[in-house]
Amino acid sequence: MRCKDCTHMRAGRSTLPIADRVCWIGWIGVLLCALLVGVDRVQAEDAAVASPAESVTIQLWPTAVVTAQELTMEDLGRVSGGSDGLGAIVRACPMGDAPPPGGSTVITLEHVTAALVKAGVHPPQVLIRGSSRCLVSRPANPPVGGPATTRPATQPAEAEAVEVVASNAEPGTLEEVVNQHLGAKLVHLGGTPQIRYSPAVQRALALSSPRYEFRLRDRGDQVLGLISLEADVLEGGRVVDTVPIVAEVALNRPVVVARTAINRGQVIKAKNLMLAERRFTRVSDIGLSDLTSLLGQESRRYIERGSMLAARDVQARALVQRGDLVTVWVREGDLVVKSVAKALRPGIYGETIDVKSEATGETFAVTVTGPQTAEVSDGQSSGMAMQEGGQ
Repeated sequence: MRCKDCTHMRAGRSTLPIADRVCWIGWIGVLLCALLVGVDRVQAEDAAVASPAESVTIQLWPTAVVTAQELTMEDLGRVSGGSDGLGAIVRACPMGDAPPPGGSTVITLEHVTAALVKAGVHPPQVLIRGSSRCLVSRPANPPVGGPATTRPATQPAEAEAVEVVASNAEPGTLEEVVNQHLGAKLVHLGGTPQIRYSPAVQRALALSSPRYEFRLRDRGDQVLGLISLEADVLEGGRVVDTVPIVAEVALNRPVVVARTAINRGQVIKAKNLMLAERRFTRVSDIGLSDLTSLLGQESRRYIERGSMLAARDVQARALVQRGDLVTVWVREGDLVVKSVAKALRPGIYGETIDVKSEATGETFAVTVTGPQTAEVSDGQSSGMAMQEGGQ
């Protein structure tokens, strides 16, 4: 005998009646509709949560300077928008321990998102813009006298950044005085100083004369990087306040970079080099700015295109060989005379060698300034200029 239900199965295929099939299809359709309605409802809720009126925007800064022990979201970027309650939660969101004095740490977008979720903030409620990471630094010698809760932080190098060239401050303000003070330390380095202040001192920086006078005290010897100083604010000759200031000072300066890739052992020519502006926060990192000092030198390593060149990247190579005919420039006041002399010995850049004038046979000391090129040394220009000029 065969089972009654088995009569509907033939060769592995279903033989359910048409009515039963329609019933099953109907149930499947109902389930799909319910699923789609649920998805639409979740999307609608998320859209409502992330509506412009309620969402919070975080403009994450590329760098920040802090002095407190603990980090909050407000230390790392500009928080705007949203309701008062949500905005306060985001600003005060704990971001972990600050780096030790003199140290730094990097806060990534993943770190920020995880901290916000832990604080109970729904991700669609927050829009994060700006940098993808924030380098948080803590000065080794923080200013004294300021409240422990003050968290100075730098702003991004954008339109709203608190970044100034030393000449852009309002005349007579504390900001101008500090800019001049910091910029004076960089005069010997050339370039253009860039100064960023923490938002915590913006109100104090706006104080101006003649009502107030200012007296500055450095908290260290650094001229670039994180600079700590104190400003005494005087009114009527009496100190009425002492403002702790943390500034990030950088220097934009043209330096020599590789226009083309330079191989190890290659003799450097003018076509291999160019000047390009770079930003420096440490004096030891500042590169060379004199193109001629590298011409004719030999590269000690492979240098990629666009890389900055340092003195350690090249080694001296004789720019003048014994017996070479050298172009000698003789300068005497406004008079410039070009002559030719024979080198009596080899010489590298900046070295003083003896040459013999092809015209008179006299020997003179010259300074090597380039390949087969030299200038007459001090004390010798008068005689040689007269001889060349009298021919």
